[in-house]
Amino acid sequence: MPWYADCRLIAINKKMFKDAGLEVPDPTHRPSWEEFGSWVDTLANTHGTAFSMSAGEGFDCFVLSNGSGYLNDDGSKAIINNDAALEAANFLQSKIVQDESIIARNPGGTNAIEDLLAGESAMCFAGSWQYPRLRDSGLDWQYIPYPSGPKIDKSHTWSAGVFYSIPSRGGANQEIGLEWLNYINSMEVQKNVTKSMGGFPGRKDAYETDTFKKFIKNNPKLKPVAQEMENTVSFPSHPEVSKMWDSVHTEAQAMWQGKNPKQALDKAAQDIDALL
Repeated sequence: MPWYADCRLIAINKKMFKDAGLEVPDPTHRPSWEEFGSWVDTLANTHGTAFSMSAGEGFDCFVLSNGSGYLNDDGSKAIINNDAALEAANFLQSKIVQDESIIARNPGGTNAIEDLLAGESAMCFAGSWQYPRLRDSGLDWQYIPYPSGPKIDKSHTWSAGVFYSIPSRGGANQEIGLEWLNYINSMEVQKNVTKSMGGFPGRKDAYETDTFKKFIKNNPKLKPVAQEMENTVSFPSHPEVSKMWDSVHTEAQAMWQGKNPKQALDKAAQDIDALL
């Protein structure tokens, strides 16, 4: 039973933009990599670092926003080492390794949003699910779409969300499970899920409720979420997709330690092809 759906965005500290002499972009403006890179350079000159991202998912977003991904359209071959993905890796590596203007956070440590909330970065990899926390942070902030690469005019990111299911094994109580699913599927929950979680409802008819429409109207910072939800890309429909994810993210972490991007992405592609 779907609970909510969400997408990845960039959250920015508007005050830090202004302090660096930058004009705060319109919330729905999709910057190019060139424009985003100029923001990174300017913000880093003023604040030390500019952008914080998760080492793996942050990389994924730049790959997707340049028209690449894990697999080709028919799911028969890895494309994580194609020109578009390599372009994303090279764009990021120079700013992470050489310039140190972008922070790449590995799993199990500090999250990118913590850097934004602590004033350590002016921009961070963020999700719509973090809206309540950002809303209550006291920062002068906003979302913007992920920048689009030179090979595509959209800012694709992974589409994601949360769903619940009833286990069929392990002694799970099916009756209680069904009651829970009915609760998650209730309009009471669905029309309030954005207020509670930042993600958008899992039920289509919840979008037509007065509660949802009023909440979006009264919370204009969610406008980029509504825009970018349409640009998300689904995960590959493959039973071993979690292993693909692990391989790509392991190689991404290696790149941010200085590994040659071509070698790293060729290794990730080899791992993915072995799973197909």
